[in-house]
This record gives sequence, C-alpha cells and structure tokens, in this order.
Amino acid sequence: MDKNLQELLELIEKDDVIYKIFRQCPYEILREVRIRHYGSREFCLDQGAIIDVFHIIIEGKADIYVDSERGKRYTITTYKKGDYIGEFEIFRQIPYISGVESREPISVLEIDRDVLLKWVQLDKNFSEYMIYTLCDTCYEMCKNMGESTLYPLKQKICQYFIANSDEKGNFRSPVYTRMLGAQMAVTQRSANRIVKQLKDKGIINIVRGEVVIEDYEALLREKDIK
Repeated sequence: MDKNLQELLELIEKDDVIYKIFRQCPYEILREVRIRHYGSREFCLDQGAIIDVFHIIIEGKADIYVDSERGKRYTITTYKKGDYIGEFEIFRQIPYISGVESREPISVLEIDRDVLLKWVQLDKNFSEYMIYTLCDTCYEMCKNMGESTLYPLKQKICQYFIANSDEKGNFRSPVYTRMLGAQMAVTQRSANRIVKQLKDKGIINIVRGEVVIEDYEALLREKDIK
C-alpha cells in the first residue's frame, strides 16, 4: 500500500475529528489526498493568490490574517485541527481574501480542486459536514463583527482572554501581548494600554511577554464593566 495512503488511513482510524470528515469518503478520493508536514511559519498562503488546492488541518494551528494597504497585519482568527482553508476561493477560483501562516509546526491534508469537487458530489457525509461548519463559521464571523462594532476595546480584550481559556482561567494555548493588536485590529499601543490596566488591577500578569490570568472571576466581572 502507498505510504501516504497508509498514513492517512491510520490517522482516520485513531482521530475522531478526522474520522468524522472521512468516514464515508470513497477510496478513489482517499488515494488522491496528500499529507504534508510543515515547521513553524513554513505553511503560508498569500492574500490575493489563486490556489487550486484545498487544505484540512490535522495537527497544529494557523493564523488567518489580512494585510492593510499600509502593510499592517491584522489576525482575524486562528484555525486548528479539523478546520479547512480556501473553501470559498477554490470553488469560485478567486483570489484568497486573507492570508494564512502557521504559528507552530503544522500538518495538513492537501486535496486538488478537481478531486475536491468530485468528493463533494460523491460523499453526502462530507457535503453535510461542509454545510454545517460553513454555517458555524459564518455565524461566528457575524457575531464577532457585531461585538467589534458594539463593544469597547477593554471588553473585547477581556472576552478574548475568556474565550481562549478554560473555566479555571488557564489558556488553552499561549497568548502573547505582541499578538493582541493584530487580534483586535488595533494598534499595539492601544492593546498594551488595556493590558496594563488589567495588570495593575491584579487580574492578569505578564511573564516573558505571555499573558497569565491571575483572577478569572475578576476578569469575568471586568468584561461587564463599561
């Protein structure tokens, strides 16, 4: 058996997230799926490029960003295992509306456009998966846009900390102060001002540039103070 195919089948068997996507995938499609491994910052897709390859993340994370005309980069969201990249652009063969860059070592599945289109036609499970996840993505995007419009920066940063931590106040992945300006689509100076306020209140601490939540309950209360 082809080494790539064997690795893919083993992955489907052991990983519930990947199994959910591929559980009814036809063998003729599986044979065309490529597994690729990249180091930190090695996996990049340029904003404005037209790419005929569909990507599914199977390990690691990638930042989705946009570059302004002045060269300022703003991070829109971060994709993780099970998320796919380029679904809007590949169907219509239009330029990427945003860029993609891995923040850590990452593994992805690569599927050529013609194979993807065939897969959608043959596999009802995959078609439904895409529909539901696209709806979830659009819902979250609209929700985030509303929050960005309605809420001041302090509340947005507090909410960002809460959304990326568990109920005990432990971050699921590192949050660095240098990332906040891009995450909030504001200047780093504005983000740092809020961080200092939260630090002065003892709600968070900064250790080698990484945010640490010291008082999760106070952070929840601070989010609601206007």
